[in-house]
Amino acid sequence: MDRRLNAAGVPCGAINSVEQVFADPQVSHLGIVQQIETGDVRATLKVVGQPVSLGRTPSLLAAPPP
Repeated sequence: MDRRLNAAGVPCGAINSVEQVFADPQVSHLGIVQQIETGDVRATLKVVGQPVSLGRTPSLLAAPPP
C-alpha cells in the first residue's frame, strides 16, 4: 500500500507501536523522550516530546495526557 500511495504523491509511512517509537534510533538521537508526572497516581510517564526545538519559544509539557 505504501508504494501505491507514494506513487500517487500521498506521503505515508509505517505506524509504529509504542515500543518501536521508544526504540527508534532517531527518537534517541533527537533526545525527545521526556518524563512527566501523572496527576493522581504520582507516577512518572515516559512520553515523546516535540521533535522541533525553537530558541525563543521552547516547547513545554505542562500536563500529562488525558
